[in-house]
Amino acid sequence: SLAGYNAGRMAAGTDAEQPLLRLPRTLAVGDIIAFANDRRNTEAFLRIYYKIGCGITKKAAEYACEACQRSGKTVLEELLTFSPLSQYARDSAAGLMDLLPQLLEETAARYPEHGIFHVASGDTSEEFQSYPELLRNAKEMAQVLYRRGLRPRTPLILSVDASRTFLEIFWGCLFSGVLPAPLAHMRTPKADSMEAQKIFHVWEAIKAPIVADSSNERAFAVLTDMFKGTGATLIASEDLITEARIVDFQEDDRYIPQHDDSAVLQFSSGSTGMPKGARLTHRNLIANIRALRAIEGGTSEDRLVTWLPYFHDFGLFGCHLMPMLAGMDQIKMDPFQFAQRPFLWMEKIHEHRGTITSATNTGIEHLSAYIGLRADRLPEVDLSCLKVWTVGAEMISAESCRILQEQLAPMGLAPHLLMPGYGLTETTLVATCHPRNTPVKTFTLDRKLMVSEQVVRYVPKGEDAAEFTSVGKPVQYCEVRIADKDGKPLPADRVGVVEIRGDNVISDYFDNPEATYIPYDVIRSYDRPLIMGDFTARMADKNVKSELDWQLYLLQRRYLDYQVNIGNKMIEMLSSDDEEERRKAAPLSIVKRRFQDMIDELFSYTRKKIDRKRNDIAFYQDGELLFPYKLSSGEK
Repeated sequence: SLAGYNAGRMAAGTDAEQPLLRLPRTLAVGDIIAFANDRRNTEAFLRIYYKIGCGITKKAAEYACEACQRSGKTVLEELLTFSPLSQYARDSAAGLMDLLPQLLEETAARYPEHGIFHVASGDTSEEFQSYPELLRNAKEMAQVLYRRGLRPRTPLILSVDASRTFLEIFWGCLFSGVLPAPLAHMRTPKADSMEAQKIFHVWEAIKAPIVADSSNERAFAVLTDMFKGTGATLIASEDLITEARIVDFQEDDRYIPQHDDSAVLQFSSGSTGMPKGARLTHRNLIANIRALRAIEGGTSEDRLVTWLPYFHDFGLFGCHLMPMLAGMDQIKMDPFQFAQRPFLWMEKIHEHRGTITSATNTGIEHLSAYIGLRADRLPEVDLSCLKVWTVGAEMISAESCRILQEQLAPMGLAPHLLMPGYGLTETTLVATCHPRNTPVKTFTLDRKLMVSEQVVRYVPKGEDAAEFTSVGKPVQYCEVRIADKDGKPLPADRVGVVEIRGDNVISDYFDNPEATYIPYDVIRSYDRPLIMGDFTARMADKNVKSELDWQLYLLQRRYLDYQVNIGNKMIEMLSSDDEEERRKAAPLSIVKRRFQDMIDELFSYTRKKIDRKRNDIAFYQDGELLFPYKLSSGEK
């Protein structure tokens, strides 16, 4: 848009005293054009483009210079005709030339009455933050970050609980060019907790300052001790917010990124190894949230209700950036609220007349289990307002979707709302998604044939059949194909490797720019149906039906062996006449207690506790005994 505006004014003979629109480095597009016209040289044009940076894509710049050489026109003439710049024209029309700061500015200008309702984690009261207010807070925070020495393209680890605080610092990073790396906050004040360990591992990889909540005094003290002597900088989120409120705000102080600059550093879950920091550019994010909006059909009239955390791409990109793009109101619950009171999610949809929501498969199963236990004690809600419900982030069970649909139908939930999707960190968020208002589609396949011959054969349900849930078709700006291990495309109904490319796919990792692909045997779900039918049919435990069940079965056997061996050893030592030998018996149980403590911590969100009196692994939840096979896939 800058190129077209300035070129048009130059062609119209604009008064030289009236300045052209300025670029980030105060150099007008017209100056670049004039320089290229003097030289008629592709290399010179691109050298200026790379050195200065402007709103013209690399592909468009190359095309313009090549077209000039073919046609004999000047670069100015070529830009004015515009039509040959097909890629640039497509990008501009699709909005892929937008930047995230522009997105917030435009939404604040167009929908000043809309914004985010932050639901308090304690009393479920709400605090409304309009988009113009978020914009002002973000610009103030950008100056605070700059004054603290944080510069463009430098990462900042963001481990913050409260949604409003998180968003103000997150957007402050985007307006200052700082690269936010969202991570889960420390709810459990222990150095060996999952959250603390991930924060430490990510810091080891990128050596970035860490923003955390000092209001959680015990957790903040644990982090302080963890990083003592490492040289790490630990910043209290509350200090940043306080500084932002009193900062001497200068509207002119502004960093303007480029479309292919990194915007967010999103770390993978680490489920297949150490967490990897995916560089997500403005182009990646804009492309994917536009694609998601097209799938969901969202407008400024819609209202999105979510509990998904902002440190996860589903929560931050799918349930914050996408509704902002559409200009809709957002109702943001705390994930811990949902874990403790899952039906509050439905209550907020009813209260705000929410039209769009999202969840993981584990979230659906958690809500379904809660409804099953308290069916006669649930508050009355009307869910007829909902029109879109996306499901993703893990293996999706069609059976779980069907059960929840049946449970919520009497409350007004329309049929066929649930939309399973597939994606991963490296595709920004979503790669494929089921279409709106169509039944969830499943396929029953011969699992033996899938393994032995890598062939898909559709069969009726039976002992050797496995049911798979369709995750729809590729979204806009994204291509998907199935290939063999050598990268050659496969025909339909063949088992192979998923290959994805498009504007939503990252180009590299922050900590390993050499890594441009993920091994084919890593990206897969471990809760798919088990395909060793003959073997499992001979097993005593008929609960083993998926790969995760098989892993749990093996874990149970090891746990039982351990319990028996340790128990026998302790009895032997306690029966000894040697006092020193008897003294050594008690420490033998420490490892088991550590394991049980860790399990209790992991499952505290859903109020499950391991039964410490049993020799096998089992849980108690609200007085009910649960065996591992009854857990959701995420809990398994």
